[in-house]
Amino acid sequence: MTEADALFNAGKYGEALPPIYQQALGDPSLQTWKEQADMVAPERPELYAYVLFRMGLSSFATGAGAQGLAYAQQAVDHYGGNLHGDLAGAFLASYQSSNDLSVACAAVDAFVADNLNLLQAFWEYGYSNPTFNPDAVCPF
Repeated sequence: MTEADALFNAGKYGEALPPIYQQALGDPSLQTWKEQADMVAPERPELYAYVLFRMGLSSFATGAGAQGLAYAQQAVDHYGGNLHGDLAGAFLASYQSSNDLSVACAAVDAFVADNLNLLQAFWEYGYSNPTFNPDAVCPF
């Protein structure tokens, strides 16, 4: 998944979406890395909600807004109540009322600011992994 995020952060949304994010979503054999006691929420559902959200953003960036909304809705429907499911919910609610990607990302930024400690704790995977960048969550 870090590969997909690196492509996404480099603006290569089409490359991140089809093979890598979808692989992360569809491969139950991928290992989780944290002990449940270290987690603010169960790792796999949080990661799935995050992947669906990023697939939604990637879809928007490649001109497939309807598919992007569908991915965000899946994150909400399947993982609402989880940190990243609720993050997707903030995006979805704002986009549905504004029809504006930048307004929806501003709602995500506000959600991230309100939940920064939880998000940082979730994304802390050690020094050799990327650090959580709140500005990169929804960069549009």
